Amino acid sequence: MDAYVYPYPNPALTERMKSAQMRSILYEIVEHGQALYREEVARDTGRLATMAHPSTEIGGVLNDRYIGVLTVGPIEYVLPHNFGSGRSEGVTAGENWVHGAQAGEHELNRVLELLTLVEFL
Repeated sequence: MDAYVYPYPNPALTERMKSAQMRSILYEIVEHGQALYREEVARDTGRLATMAHPSTEIGGVLNDRYIGVLTVGPIEYVLPHNFGSGRSEGVTAGENWVHGAQAGEHELNRVLELLTLVEFL
């Protein structure tokens, strides 16, 4: 039995991860995430839904691959809306500012969970 030792980082894998095809695949996935986010986000004003933008960029630990990015903003209340603000014990999602705190809606986490269930290829 022969053992193969591949160099690290593997040049063939790196080439594939930086290919135009991989960038296209990731962009399609992030576009799908954008659509899921737009469906998931609360619709009081609709501003959050319209401010979600997909993109790709070189990233990863070694900056050796394309990664997909879903950017929401710039709106001043994006972070408190999604992640909550202040000490939010006893405050449930959907409640407005209560005693200086707001529970997060966590739509971005739900979108990531939904994306893991989708088959793209």
